[in-house]
Amino acid sequence: MISRLVVELKTLSKEKIDYNIGSALQGVLMKIIDTEYADKLHEQSLNPYSQYFFKNKDKLYWIINTFTKEARENIIKPFLENRVDDFFIKYKSERFTYKIVDIRDISYDDLQSNISNNKFESYIYVEFITPTSFKSSGEYKFIPDEKWIISSIYNKLKTFSKIELDEDIILSLIKNIRIVDYNLKSRRFNLEGVRIPSFMGNIKISTRKCSYKEREYASLIFSLAPYYGIGIKTSIGMGAVRIRY
Repeated sequence: MISRLVVELKTLSKEKIDYNIGSALQGVLMKIIDTEYADKLHEQSLNPYSQYFFKNKDKLYWIINTFTKEARENIIKPFLENRVDDFFIKYKSERFTYKIVDIRDISYDDLQSNISNNKFESYIYVEFITPTSFKSSGEYKFIPDEKWIISSIYNKLKTFSKIELDEDIILSLIKNIRIVDYNLKSRRFNLEGVRIPSFMGNIKISTRKCSYKEREYASLIFSLAPYYGIGIKTSIGMGAVRIRY
């Protein structure tokens, strides 16, 4: 089960706040959840949640996604039950009040069923709304790549869902999809004194050379991207995306 919690944040100096607040918000989350579960998260190579911050006109939003029922019970539920009305974080030395705007649950079965009933489009548009990066051979890679994009989502799908996909079709999909257009800018994501090289912007992906089954897989994988995120450090605010067809 996938769950999404939408929280509206309010503070006096909203002009100063940007996506770099992501790691500080993760710290708030870790203080709310149970210590034993937080320790368990630190031991995992892939986290069963993502979270990020974004602005929409004059409003500030914090999005928290969980990928399993256990993660929902241990991350979102404690947040809902938290009786604190505000919190203070070191980022910009700001105090925030918040209110819960929306919460929704989506089953993997329903998601897969909806995808199977769709007509698959020839193009997928990905908007990277927070800084995105990948890591390969110990180095940050901040140019989008078809293999890295598909793999980062597929690895979470394999880990956190019971959906079984044919890995040969996944490999074939990676070979046949293409980034055919882009509008990107380089960015830096600040994390405890480290400025991670990354990018933001838009790409257009073509599935015109893909088989019907590959297009079905692509639709399923990219439907998960807004929840899973793409690339590294999605639990601290990187790699948040919007998808359209």
